Amino acid sequence: MVQKEKSKITDLQRSQLWMISLGMLNAYCGFSDDYPMILEKYKGIWKDLQTGNTLIPDIILHGVFEPVYRWQTNEKFNYASKFMKYYFKIFTADDFHANVKEYVDKSELLQTYTKKRSFLLALTTEERHNCISSADDSMYRFINHYETSLLPSGILAYEISTHVQMCRLAFYLKYISREELFSLLQPDVVLAKEHFSSFREYGLSCLVGLLFFWQFFSSRHSIHESRLIELFNWFLKSKTSPWTKLSWDMVILNE
Repeated sequence: MVQKEKSKITDLQRSQLWMISLGMLNAYCGFSDDYPMILEKYKGIWKDLQTGNTLIPDIILHGVFEPVYRWQTNEKFNYASKFMKYYFKIFTADDFHANVKEYVDKSELLQTYTKKRSFLLALTTEERHNCISSADDSMYRFINHYETSLLPSGILAYEISTHVQMCRLAFYLKYISREELFSLLQPDVVLAKEHFSSFREYGLSCLVGLLFFWQFFSSRHSIHESRLIELFNWFLKSKTSPWTKLSWDMVILNE
């Protein structure tokens, strides 16, 4: 009975790490080595989970690296708070709860990409060539360039990842509890499972979405494509990454 209970706890925690792994490539952590550093520092978590007696550290859940000095703690907190305000217009816990469940549906970025992509794909080969060659709108050239890398769902994974990160930061800022965090991530799990069949497919969608965001929707942080691909490959290949430790097809427990 004790062993069965430990196994259940382990399966639940692996499910929770799977949920968190949906939020590793987005505008918050896409330009930073923080999360790979966190995963390296806490790589023993995978062995500890087997005992059923461990608790996933908060830092793995929210993804904000532990600073060395106190002033750095304030700096990290302020940056997370400013990020929520700038990207999501979230200033308080009430703002978060009012917007969190409808974020993906209201995404201007996803709607813009999907609309322009649908228009482009509806054209004949010649029409598409003419559109890309003559259009003043460079979004069409961007979309066409990455088209063969994506599934019909396009950059949906980027929006899922961004929503997951919003929830992770809300946990870091103490807007929500652990239990609320995982409850809010359930719709993301459903969307991800429905539209993607591997971490690679999901990650590529995140990668293209992040590049699209930085090129057309943000005046702030930017990153070279090669650096982002390097980060993407780290998540796919590193022995400390959830993407190598967990199976995409695993059953996700929610309680």
